[in-house]
Amino acid sequence: MAGPRHPSTPEDRLDSPRYPLTGPSLGPFATSPHAAPLMKSTFCPLPWLHALVEPNGATKLCCISSYARFNDGQLRTVYQEPLADIFNGDYFRKVRERMVSGQRVHECSGCNKAEQSGVESRRQRLVEKWQEGAYGPPPASF
Repeated sequence: MAGPRHPSTPEDRLDSPRYPLTGPSLGPFATSPHAAPLMKSTFCPLPWLHALVEPNGATKLCCISSYARFNDGQLRTVYQEPLADIFNGDYFRKVRERMVSGQRVHECSGCNKAEQSGVESRRQRLVEKWQEGAYGPPPASF
């Protein structure tokens, strides 16, 4: 079995030009008045900013989300494929698309349940910080 794959050069890093984020642009949407209802209900900046990797190599959207299951129902690990490929792959792109189209994301049930019970969720705190510019400008694309 192959060992963990670690970025060996700057070109292998997630933030390198080799791994541009792909998909429809958020553009001015993120700061438009039309974005406000979405920001309050389904959007979370984390799938644009990071992925969590568990000790077993499995990926998640964040520390409280459920594991990322792909179209075949299987987990993907950083031992099977590079994190950049997972982060920029179909699963993460589809999650981002669902969020900006106003659909709830199943893996985000922790935040969804908190919000339904009237508790401020991690998603809500992160959206507020994102709108304040804590994570830099809104992403140009996903």
